[in-house]
Amino acid sequence: MSLLKQLLLSVTLVIAGILAGTLLVSLDTARQYLADELQAQNRNAASTLALLMSQPGNQDRATRELLITALFDSGQFEQIAFTSTSKEEVFLLERDRTAQPEAVPEWFSSLVTLDAKAQVREVTDGWQPIGTISVMSDDQYALQSLWNSVFRLLFIVVGVGVVWALFAIVLVRWFRRALKREITAQLEAISANGQSVPALAEPVDSHFSELDDVSDAIGQVRERIKATQAELDSRIESLELELNRDPVTGLANRKYFVNDLRRRMEQQAQGAGVEGHILLFRQRDLAAINRALSRVQVDEWLKTVGERILAAVKQFPDIPCVLARLNGSDFVLLMLTPSSLDAIRLAQYVRKTLTQLQVTLREDGASRWAYALIDAGQYGDVSTVLSALDHALMRAESSGHKDIEYVAQPMQVLESNAAPSETQWAELIRDALANDGLLLSYTHRRYDNGSDEIQRYEALVILLDQNSEGTAIPGFLFMPAAQRLGYSSQCDLKAIELALTWLADNPEELVLRVSLASLLHAKFTPKVVDLLHVAPATVVSRLCLEVDAFALISGSAEVQSFCRDIVACGARIGLRNLGNQPEALVYLHHAPFGYLKIGGDFVSSILGSPGSQNLLGAVIQTARKLKISVLADDVPDQGTANLLMRQGVYLGHSRQDARPEFDV
Repeated sequence: MSLLKQLLLSVTLVIAGILAGTLLVSLDTARQYLADELQAQNRNAASTLALLMSQPGNQDRATRELLITALFDSGQFEQIAFTSTSKEEVFLLERDRTAQPEAVPEWFSSLVTLDAKAQVREVTDGWQPIGTISVMSDDQYALQSLWNSVFRLLFIVVGVGVVWALFAIVLVRWFRRALKREITAQLEAISANGQSVPALAEPVDSHFSELDDVSDAIGQVRERIKATQAELDSRIESLELELNRDPVTGLANRKYFVNDLRRRMEQQAQGAGVEGHILLFRQRDLAAINRALSRVQVDEWLKTVGERILAAVKQFPDIPCVLARLNGSDFVLLMLTPSSLDAIRLAQYVRKTLTQLQVTLREDGASRWAYALIDAGQYGDVSTVLSALDHALMRAESSGHKDIEYVAQPMQVLESNAAPSETQWAELIRDALANDGLLLSYTHRRYDNGSDEIQRYEALVILLDQNSEGTAIPGFLFMPAAQRLGYSSQCDLKAIELALTWLADNPEELVLRVSLASLLHAKFTPKVVDLLHVAPATVVSRLCLEVDAFALISGSAEVQSFCRDIVACGARIGLRNLGNQPEALVYLHHAPFGYLKIGGDFVSSILGSPGSQNLLGAVIQTARKLKISVLADDVPDQGTANLLMRQGVYLGHSRQDARPEFDV
């Protein structure tokens, strides 16, 4: 076959392909456009109708049916349906789709689908959902419009093809002479793009000598496209890193983590959740660190934190992890393991690593971290997971300890998909304070050291939610919110009043915890003193108020003053959680404590930790000098119990004891 015939055939095939591709692309573009328009119509109609039906004046059945009918008659809709929440009320309008437009062939209707899905919106009465509205547009008129457009375009394509065939026949001889000159000139112009482009060192071989120059130009175009593609790929990669990475630490950012977690949870069947645990840890003193260090130093420190945590994670190669920085002070670690034991081991290793990265602060000592760990598999969606993490971290911060706040199961207050908002907490707490909604639950405690024993009751404050049939919310859930909202001192004062009332009717000793926020409140101590002065001395003498060792460190002067005033009134003061706050040892002689309490990780690690044993010895020695009893909770085994009892430590035992005030 001659060159001319080959070229003519090739060009003809190319043009035919272009025309066919144009037809298909135009068809798909028009189809997608119409589908999007139908989808937008569905969405807008559903949203508008749901909004109208949610208005206070449009809640009756007749009005709802009138609104649905009006919308159905005013547009081209296949179906509009309203279903009540109880599914007792259903209103449906739909059109028959069996008849096809006469101008549209059946094969075209079956081949081309618009795929416009029905849109569903929730109809509410105030905050209460009352049903759903579903809207589906009729696509028959859009399909007819699409067929008419395709028919016209097909006519144009065929016409262009015929014109091209006639044109090729007429200009075949001229095309032979002009082929090399014209195509070469065009390709060189495209390749250069207004710039000088050097010729290729080795021209591309061609079967025809006439096309050597054309081959060279095509090669130049190819190389230029490759360079442009590489540049675009580099820019895209940079943009992806910028969107999904924290600029300071180089870790994944909040957007990436949330999207990744959502993707993982959506992959689970029927909302079962992701099999893994999530550790959220927060630098509580970042503001103080920013004051103590320069901007560059803080950034370097944060970068070091990220690097050290990544190195710590690598020590557990069997646990796939995703580490991200959510914001300035919050980091999150997704551990893809269903084993709670493995997750806790890794979390404890992270905590140990971060302890080594503390920043020394002049005003507050060393910087502090707060930790919260949850089982993500117990939650159904991302928002609930984040809410549970936030609430657990809030509890960890309010308690003041350095331990990890672990939530194995969703708490009752979180079962409604989210923890109460600040406004809801404020309302619950105010109602409880005004309507006797705060009660105490009691646990009988017995401590013995082999030769002596201590009998007493320990009280925990309970909030009764009157809006949900008196649901009991324990103090570890609502007290963090009370502290943030400024109600902690009122709650603690009410708890002390209840404790004095209980002591008036019972002969036992009663222990009640007092929060740090209350101790730091200027009016709290005088009000407590007033309560104790009014109560009988025999009642006050059996009341013991317990403070956390962290409070002794954080508010030394205020806590010391409180302890002295309370003891002066005839009550007792106890110090808890000393094992996790060894710094408090230096303050013991400044306050008249009646006992010290140790427990948690400190007690559980004594046998295997020489450092913990040395600390225990220091605590016991200091307590003996001050004539203070040492109590221990959470003793894990007999070996630890024997070790503690040899040192004269009282070991704790408990049983639940129901009281008339609250049935625990």
